[in-house]
Amino acid sequence: MIRAVFDGMTLTLQGHAGAAPHGQDLVCAAVSGLVYALAQRLTELDRQDAFSQPPVIRLAPGNARICVTPKGDYAGEVQAIFCLLQSGLRLLQQHYPAQIQVN
Repeated sequence: MIRAVFDGMTLTLQGHAGAAPHGQDLVCAAVSGLVYALAQRLTELDRQDAFSQPPVIRLAPGNARICVTPKGDYAGEVQAIFCLLQSGLRLLQQHYPAQIQVN
């Protein structure tokens, strides 16, 4: 099971969906797509000097941690990005409750 925990502008993900063999798991692919899109957008914002300290972006199979502290002008955009990700993960949880849990 994938466990996703949001704490402000910090996301921690652990586990594997286990819905299909490695490389064929649609739940893992969906989660990975959402998380990698978040990481890419935050990397782009980092190039624009959007954060008061360097973002933490650690992505590995079965484990991810993303943590940012945006500067005031960017706080709304970063919050919206995290909300979109959380909505996507919750939608996956609704359809695949045995594979993903969002807190």
